[in-house]
Amino acid sequence: MPRTTSKPLPDYLTSGEVDGKDAWRCALPGCGSDWMSRKSIWQHIDNNKTHIARLAAAERSQTRRSGLSISQQNNDDIFDDGPALLPSAHPDAPMDVDDLDEEASADDILCRCFNLNGFDFLMETKADAKNKERAALAESFKTFALFDPAQAASSLGADGFSTAPSDRWEEEDTLTNILREHSISLDGKLDGDDIQRMAYGHQNTVSSDPGWKPYSSKLIFLLDVFDNLPRNPVSDSLLRVLLWMLEELNVDGVPSLYAFRKEQRELRDRSGVPTLRFKSVHGNYYFSNDIRAIIANDYTCRLTRQQLHFYPEIPDGPISEVWHAEKWRHDMDVSTLTPMYIADRATHYYVRELAQDKSGAFYVPVRWVMQHGEMYADAWRVEISQTSGHARILSDPRHDLAFIRADSLRRNFLALKEDGLLPQFSKKSRELEKKMPNPLRALADGDPLYSSFVDLHPDDVSGNRSKSWNKHINVYMTHRNLPRSTVHQEFHHHFVSTSQHASALEQLDAVKTMIDSTHSKPVQVRDATTGESAKFRIFAHAELADNPMQDELSCHMCGNASHNCRKCMSGGTHAEKMTDDGYHALFSPSAAESRSSFETRLEVLRQLNLACTGVSDHVERRQTMTGVNDSYAQPWIDKLIERARALRAGKVEGKPKMTIAQASAELWNSVVLPNQDKIFNPNLRMIGLNIHQDTPVEILHSILLGIIKYIWRHSLSLWNDKIKATFVLRLQSTDILGLSVPPIRAGYLTQYGRSLVGRQLKTVGQTVVFHIHDIVDKEVFDVWKAVGELTALLWLPEIDDMKEYTHDLEIAVANVIDAFCIIDPGKIIWKIKLHLITHSPDDARRFGPLVGLSTEVSECFNAVFRACSIYSNHHAPSRDIALQLAAQEGLKHRLIGGWWLAEDGETWVQSGSGIRGFFEKHPQLQLHMGWSVAKPPVPGTARLAPVQERQPRSWSATLAATTINAADYASQSAGEWTACTSFIAASGDTCRKASWVAADSPTEPGKTIFGRVIEIIVSTESANVLCVLDVFQQSKDRHPMYSMPVLRRPLGEEHRVVLKPTSIHFDFNTQHDCLAAKCSATGERRTTQERIQTDNIEVFIVHAALDVYIVNLHALHNAHRLRRVFDRQLTAPIASSLTAEARRKLHDSLAEKLRGSAAASKAAREAEKEASALNTQGQSLPKRKRIDSPTGEHGASEFVTGDREESGEEVAARVSRSSGLTPSMGTIKLPSRASLQQREAAAAGGA
Repeated sequence: MPRTTSKPLPDYLTSGEVDGKDAWRCALPGCGSDWMSRKSIWQHIDNNKTHIARLAAAERSQTRRSGLSISQQNNDDIFDDGPALLPSAHPDAPMDVDDLDEEASADDILCRCFNLNGFDFLMETKADAKNKERAALAESFKTFALFDPAQAASSLGADGFSTAPSDRWEEEDTLTNILREHSISLDGKLDGDDIQRMAYGHQNTVSSDPGWKPYSSKLIFLLDVFDNLPRNPVSDSLLRVLLWMLEELNVDGVPSLYAFRKEQRELRDRSGVPTLRFKSVHGNYYFSNDIRAIIANDYTCRLTRQQLHFYPEIPDGPISEVWHAEKWRHDMDVSTLTPMYIADRATHYYVRELAQDKSGAFYVPVRWVMQHGEMYADAWRVEISQTSGHARILSDPRHDLAFIRADSLRRNFLALKEDGLLPQFSKKSRELEKKMPNPLRALADGDPLYSSFVDLHPDDVSGNRSKSWNKHINVYMTHRNLPRSTVHQEFHHHFVSTSQHASALEQLDAVKTMIDSTHSKPVQVRDATTGESAKFRIFAHAELADNPMQDELSCHMCGNASHNCRKCMSGGTHAEKMTDDGYHALFSPSAAESRSSFETRLEVLRQLNLACTGVSDHVERRQTMTGVNDSYAQPWIDKLIERARALRAGKVEGKPKMTIAQASAELWNSVVLPNQDKIFNPNLRMIGLNIHQDTPVEILHSILLGIIKYIWRHSLSLWNDKIKATFVLRLQSTDILGLSVPPIRAGYLTQYGRSLVGRQLKTVGQTVVFHIHDIVDKEVFDVWKAVGELTALLWLPEIDDMKEYTHDLEIAVANVIDAFCIIDPGKIIWKIKLHLITHSPDDARRFGPLVGLSTEVSECFNAVFRACSIYSNHHAPSRDIALQLAAQEGLKHRLIGGWWLAEDGETWVQSGSGIRGFFEKHPQLQLHMGWSVAKPPVPGTARLAPVQERQPRSWSATLAATTINAADYASQSAGEWTACTSFIAASGDTCRKASWVAADSPTEPGKTIFGRVIEIIVSTESANVLCVLDVFQQSKDRHPMYSMPVLRRPLGEEHRVVLKPTSIHFDFNTQHDCLAAKCSATGERRTTQERIQTDNIEVFIVHAALDVYIVNLHALHNAHRLRRVFDRQLTAPIASSLTAEARRKLHDSLAEKLRGSAAASKAAREAEKEASALNTQGQSLPKRKRIDSPTGEHGASEFVTGDREESGEEVAARVSRSSGLTPSMGTIKLPSRASLQQREAAAAGGA
């Protein structure tokens, strides 16, 4: 019988007003009812099954929180084999313990607990309870949409349900987590209320705050942030503990783990990055995050959109970005650049379309270019014939392009056509006329159309934190339209895919698929700067990786080929490389033809053609000869060879026995031609990508983990323990101010010198040269000087003059290679990195500063990947890791206020103001997310010294009062002055006491002075900051040992000036001239352990009183600024070979030495082979015995062969005669090629 309307409504209903009438709706978690009248709400309460289940869950939850319930296990103990208890208590019915009798029995207590406020106490048998549990569980699964309810109920033994497999992996994982959370198995006792409580937890219903949308509450938002910190992963176990703690603190709205995961999935579906499944042509499955969505996020967020650059730029100052360099300005296919210029909202000018300027002249823009903040265009001129009146487009390369202002254009092609002003074109220009208007205009459909470029970072990474190798092939991505300073932040480094099975090229095929889709259907977004619709296409810009990976990406065999450079055709056979001409050609990239994607694709086709003959040797010889080996096409080549052999043998069913020609034609026509898109490396098919030129020299692996590691290990191998101890003392005395390196641990660097990482080798390369002048040979010291100079040039973040810079770079590269080959002439042949760095000047011209293409951020991002890997269940790591990192991408987008499409597919929405403001106000969260807001320090500000060191004093008591220009600050000298520890220079550098700085001269305007900071003070009255410099003067000549500028006191006297911090340009590093001062380890001090001074004494270097300092040109910090302020004659690289003829002569002598070593090695191998043959035939070798010396000691220089004595000199002469060598030619022993290859592989593995 229905309830009367006069009875009070339950308190879990919320009231409101709809159309002027009172209305109610149910606020129970998960009930989801609409607004209803009073009568309808009672029908909902009495008859709605979902409501009844939700109410039972809420009652059970509150009962357990209040301590009212007794567990099922305890019920079984009390009523053994008796009825099961199913309590039904109202949440508002707390038990008053004082009302119970002291002698009350357990039955009395239990009955009292469940008979308060008129609620019933239900008694059921265990069998009835079990059946009810199964039915409730099936209903709960259906309600919560965990997965197929029939399957779940059947797994519990319930009859009458059909079982069907399910692919909803995430929901199955969620169920597993729920059951594991409560230590419940599918075979255990479980009722519907338990499942509901697990799903929704002990939460109070809290209305959603629009300030925290799309999250249901601030708590859920904070939990999502906590769960998605990139470098601080959270396991489900830890998250359970956190949720439990929140419940214990009575925090409102605490979800269960399942409810939280469910909301995260819904957020990812609405505002996250999709994760897509792919199957490669080789049959491997993997998952990839959609790069189109990742790039779209940069357009829809104001913070990133306003930093995007779409056009080549002619910089007003130094070259610092890729859009300043040659690739964007000249080399890039114009069809891949942003094709349009926006004159106003309704007028768009496209390239390859006729346009008219304000003077009436016609042009066809080819490329849009930015200069001085204004838009210009490279354009073809249009010439109007005076006789026929026909227009001719001067598109021939012989004609120079016009450089016109974009705002001088008056009519675009559509306007000319509409106004009937299109001229008649000549026959030669009609082909261009037929392509007007630009087809991209139709794709844009009135929206702005942009081009986005991505750098791809494939890498092989271990998924474990331990030393156990768990190989994954990863692909990362950066948006190259962003500035370098932004791209190098971890926040803007994006994960694409990973796989333990699919190779990097297989995963890049998925990337190519996503990229190509934007060419026919550009991605539509909401432009965050205009609020209007815009579209973009994506193109690959470059692929950055270590050298073995870049070889694989560019279809190259690495060091096993005759032509072993991926960028050019230098090399040849081993004999050709050791000729004078062949050896010399290895030192210059201009001596060889550059590789191209087109030529490589033709070569792969030739190899496929050879494979169709069924002869594998022909293919292998071709690969070795050319250096082209496409690992992506290799499985096809292997299958073609196998199939061709079967056809020739007549072993293919339905096919007759074929000749070589017939089998080749059959396979070529039926397999190769129809499947070219599947056979070829995707890099050979990407529009706008020249894989050989767009895999630039990567400075982390080629310099730090390449040439610096080579010479560092070589130097360590030359030192005994005593020399190492001396080196440690010297290295520990290095002044690191102005180096931007962590404190040097010299003992560690030396002890574990063969296992250093890039960050440590960076420190080594900047400092070692000052401490080894007398503990290595001159040849090794020359290598250190050359390597340090080259490293500093390659790490320049800005290039003032590209022509001058590349000239200096070519000299520095030549010095390094020559110095290495003087030690070992074969180094240039076996260490391909030495040849690769000869291409660095070309890469700098193409891409700008190479530090912008470093993979250091990618290597750091591996830690983020690893954090996701270790928390995967490892059954589907590619999927799990991609989903987790896609969730992080979605969180980052919501944090910075990005927009996304709502569920209706038309409305754009963004996160609430609470979320956006939260991220802006919490630098700690920005730090954890890898975001760095561009807030440069304010020049001129200072940091006060600790309270105990401030010592306020008058102006006369400061060093500033003793400077030569103290009178300039007399008017500011009133009051007291307090000591400071540091200040901010004009460049943003933090300068401290004892820092070396460059500053404006206070006495000679326009002149730069150099000095050491000896005092920093601030006025307590005016807050003016002043610093005192001890001025030094640069010498006219370089240091004779280090070839670096030298600073000395002017006239040997102390010279002080006082300056404002804004007059100081930057800081730099110097080293004391210990060589001239003869500094030694005369100091003693107690060692410190665990921040406690011990009684152990250690010695240290004490610098002698010689005020001569060497400017460290090997320092990476401010290297570009140093070269601007010091005289070029003191900083420019000096060629070790003064002329080209002298260098050629050096190379010829090295080639001769190399040939001699090779011949001697060959003779030794042949002798060993001959001896082995004699042993095999059972013949005894001539007996060799040692002859005692006349003194009775064993002589080491005389031997007996058979019955004849033969001295060591005679043995050497005999070997020389047999090999055709003179004794001087065999002084260097060349290891076998196999052993050198093993060393190369071991070194690459160590790197």
